[in-house]
Amino acid sequence: MTQALNEELLKGNTCFGCGPDNPDGLRIRIFRDPANASRLVGTWRTRDTLAGFPQIVHGGLQFTALDCLAGWVMFVLRQPGRMMPLTKNAATQFLKPARLGLEFSLSAEVVREASSPRDSYAIRGELRDPEGLLLTQVDFDYVLVPQTMFMKAVGLDRMPDTYRRHFGDAVSASKDEG
Repeated sequence: MTQALNEELLKGNTCFGCGPDNPDGLRIRIFRDPANASRLVGTWRTRDTLAGFPQIVHGGLQFTALDCLAGWVMFVLRQPGRMMPLTKNAATQFLKPARLGLEFSLSAEVVREASSPRDSYAIRGELRDPEGLLLTQVDFDYVLVPQTMFMKAVGLDRMPDTYRRHFGDAVSASKDEG
């Protein structure tokens, strides 16, 4: 089995969406799309504790899985350097119920580049059932925030080691930290 990007690049990651080391999280797995270099794909196996209505995956968790994948699109495919990609806004369409107990396919890709550093990227995320039926679609606007501004806003003196280890100085406040 191929190792997922999030398992390889961010060892120790406890993100609720993509953290393989978060036993309570969604534990989505993220891969490069072999058929389309401008898209990432993923898999997500749901469990009974993720229900909204009976037998239906909670809509907020569907959104979370796709938002996490969209963030990875920015990190891996746009490599923002000393900038942190953040969700600015999103529009979600729930087209069909996502049933519990299935393994869903996820995909996300940039559908519009930012025209300037202050503008947002448009990313489309999709959740499909095992037969390929589109169940949920989210159109995201992602912005890039300077790392120092991000750290100040969330009260960090330094980025977590999981991020620093993968992104190196691009995501650390300075080489001398630590």
